Amino acid sequence: DHDPDADRGLARGLFSERRALTTFLIWVVFGLDLLVTYLLLNWLPTLVVAKGFAAAAGAAASLWFNAFSVMGALMLGWLADMIGFRWPLLAVFLVLAAAMYGLAQATALPAIYGFAAAAGFTVVGGLYVLYALAPIYYPAQVRAAGAGAAIAVGRLGSIAGPLIAGELRGAGYSAGQVFQSMVPVVLVGAVAVFALMSVGKPENA
Repeated sequence: DHDPDADRGLARGLFSERRALTTFLIWVVFGLDLLVTYLLLNWLPTLVVAKGFAAAAGAAASLWFNAFSVMGALMLGWLADMIGFRWPLLAVFLVLAAAMYGLAQATALPAIYGFAAAAGFTVVGGLYVLYALAPIYYPAQVRAAGAGAAIAVGRLGSIAGPLIAGELRGAGYSAGQVFQSMVPVVLVGAVAVFALMSVGKPENA
């Protein structure tokens, strides 16, 4: 049977004791990271082709993106263990913004591959750091639920990313303009991370 008390307990855990803003910021960071991740996963090859390159170049860019996403997950996870997640995660979003701008402006394949690799390293690697970030802001009794809620909200971003890219292309945006439209999105993520560092209070429990 459904337990209304459990719902109220979860809501208190997520939003009481000045955690409402923290929860909102975590959700924003998750949502924006997954928005860019799934936009690139679904549209990177197509957008490279739209820049005038062969389909093989689009597939190669996707390969660079995915290969470096594995490296990012391993290396950023290790770095977060060593020095904490806050500053590495802020750097992730700033480098990702630069990578998206680079993808927008690049006209040579080596540059496209390099920026695709940087995007994969940061956006997917940063996601794994986020999985470790969310639970520490909640008391032990709702820690798993808090992380689960953040991931669930983030999935809205994973749905929105490919849809946004499709809408932009349908509206006549060039490949470069689609990439560049993600730069302010990523910078909002960086601001949310910085705000979370400033107002969030990690739990010791």
